[in-house]
Amino acid sequence: AVLTIIALMIAISTYGRLIGKDLKIIALYHVLGANGRQIRLVYLTYLLMLSIMAVGFAIVVGLALAAVLSLVNMTNLVQVFALGFGLETEGVWLVGWNNLLLYVVGAIMAAAILVVILSDGQFADKKLARKIK
Repeated sequence: AVLTIIALMIAISTYGRLIGKDLKIIALYHVLGANGRQIRLVYLTYLLMLSIMAVGFAIVVGLALAAVLSLVNMTNLVQVFALGFGLETEGVWLVGWNNLLLYVVGAIMAAAILVVILSDGQFADKKLARKIK
């Protein structure tokens, strides 16, 4: 839970900085005729795609680490299952899915939406013109 909260704080601050650094690009969108809603949609899509890639990468790394740990400790795991549970297995893999994973993925996606909502001032015409001066 603590690592999830830390990850969300890092994601929110990183996403906020990405939007903050793109002032000139947002101004260019305005010059080309896009309104604030369209620009918010562009950044929301961008941040959601970034979130999906980050979650996918984290799942792949987690599965790889679980596979390595399972292979390294396979004999010990088989002995524990034989002695503790009376199960004779050829191998034990430390991989499983939990509903908590869905909550974490949902929280990361919600962080992208939250940042776009909190960065509402970045997309306004007048505020943007003042910041660029």
